[in-house]
Amino acid sequence: MRSRGHRWAKVAQLGVHSGAPNSTPEQNDEVPHQWLLSKLQHHGNDGEVLGWLKNFLVGRSQFVRFGGARSEPCEVTSGVIQGSVLGPLLFNIYVSDLPTALKTNLVQYADDCTVFRVVSCQDEVEELQDDLALVDIWCTNNGMRLNAKKCVAMDISHARQPWTPQYKISGVALDYVCTQRLFGVHISRWNHHVDVQRKKAVRTLRFAARNLRGCTQRVKRMAYLTLVKPKLFYRTPAWHPWTKANIGKMARTQNNALRRKT
Repeated sequence: MRSRGHRWAKVAQLGVHSGAPNSTPEQNDEVPHQWLLSKLQHHGNDGEVLGWLKNFLVGRSQFVRFGGARSEPCEVTSGVIQGSVLGPLLFNIYVSDLPTALKTNLVQYADDCTVFRVVSCQDEVEELQDDLALVDIWCTNNGMRLNAKKCVAMDISHARQPWTPQYKISGVALDYVCTQRLFGVHISRWNHHVDVQRKKAVRTLRFAARNLRGCTQRVKRMAYLTLVKPKLFYRTPAWHPWTKANIGKMARTQNNALRRKT
């Protein structure tokens, strides 16, 4: 995240625009079992290992129970089992070849992906749009689909006049947002992210203060270092606060914690 965050920051410092459409393949339950097994075999999984994975995926059924009624069971032919240990791993293997289809930058995490690049002219807008079309085609060719209503675009720039070229997925124009969450960091001018993290830290600090009354300074300090501070400074190498306003917000939260420890 650090290198990516710095890359985005560099884009903003250059004063040009970065288009960053965020797209969501719909979703873990769309993965066809036979196609997944073929990809696993392509990656060198065969013999007993492939047999174990096949037994894990194939032969499952599901039904719906409502009140005293129950539907007929039907075979499950797609999807990885959510909540399982293997589920996220199998999904990541299934979508691992998506980046090879694109020319621009791609950040993936589970079923979320963000395509971004520096955009300073119309030709670069069209290149980014071409990659969005390639993502849509990849999903169709791999038995999945994009939910265009959950996809958004974002412009990162210090320019006074925002430039918001239209991007589309499956003919649906993407809405622009002012902030977007990526790996737990709210990408924006950082005011929003600082506010979110500060509120989380303050809630945890108040909870700890209520439940640690009468405890020693050592216990309170340990609670701050393990429960509060990680929330306040989560991934700071990527978004390091640099305005006086945001630095002041962080300092006030820390000072509040120091008063409660005494």
